[in-house]
Amino acid sequence: MEKIQKFEVSLNTYDHHGNFLEFDTESKNVFIKPSGQPKRMIGQIQESEYGFTYYKKEDETHIHRKTKSWTVPRLILKEVDRIVYETDKALYEIGQKEANKVGFQSQWDDVTVDKKVYLPINAWTTTWKDATMSKRVALFGYDWYLELKSEFDQTYYSDISAFVASKLNAGTELYPALSDIHRAFRQTSPMDVSVVFIGDGPLLTKHYNGLCYSVNGNLVPKETQDIMDKVEKDYYKGFNLNSTPDFVHWTTQGVLMINDSLTADASGIHQCGWDKLISAAVKALSVKKRNLVFVLWGKNTSKYKDLIDKEHHLILEPSDSAFTQANTYLRLAGNKEIHW
Repeated sequence: MEKIQKFEVSLNTYDHHGNFLEFDTESKNVFIKPSGQPKRMIGQIQESEYGFTYYKKEDETHIHRKTKSWTVPRLILKEVDRIVYETDKALYEIGQKEANKVGFQSQWDDVTVDKKVYLPINAWTTTWKDATMSKRVALFGYDWYLELKSEFDQTYYSDISAFVASKLNAGTELYPALSDIHRAFRQTSPMDVSVVFIGDGPLLTKHYNGLCYSVNGNLVPKETQDIMDKVEKDYYKGFNLNSTPDFVHWTTQGVLMINDSLTADASGIHQCGWDKLISAAVKALSVKKRNLVFVLWGKNTSKYKDLIDKEHHLILEPSDSAFTQANTYLRLAGNKEIHW
């Protein structure tokens, strides 16, 4: 009881607006009572092997849309060892140490008893209740899963899955490796996208790493070298001392590195319906975001022009100045430039 009593002291408090945060020692429930309104339960303190846990039943639609975060009252975060949120789809868990490391507060939030700390979804350990959803989130990442989930019920997506499975069952070596087929989506969340770089398909080499024209190692394909040369002349003006054929550092700055097709083998790029999924991604970005740069680098990528709102986005094709053009557009739109 002595340990529980600390919550009686720390959580039973008013703020300057007259709002009251209440902890009930018998039920261990936490309530918020806004000034002049009935109180409502917001969660529960639970004691376990982990220490004290703040547990809350949540709704997936309540994830803060702009920051893709769950929120927790600051006063509660200070007192517990772990936070657990449960929805109909998943169980989200995060320790206090990690929460303090990744959490942030809005400068616009008033200092009240329920002042919120925002904890990004990708910092939580998530256990999905549905096995199929769990697999798809593992493939695409949570944000892209949300954007594309309606596509997974389409016939074309089932056809893609069957086609890739048949190749694997036949012992065919795929490019990229199976674990990297969806890597571009996992690498760059739709929230972070500022540039969409679209190529034709995987490079026909085991060194291709799942990011458009990007390879590991020192054996550089002609297509990759062409891009490196253009970046060298256009962006670095001949003074790039750290040139690399692995473009992963672009993805961490908001460059989505995708292809018209996501798989290939020694016989060539697979034309099995991947372009329909890419079309869905392009349309979602065009509609929901503003001032993106779409770089249509592949020979078969001009078809995506009709899916892009040209009034609100820039479309570029291969050129000797594409990379500085992209940065100029981003800068004038008030967005961060890419360090190519």
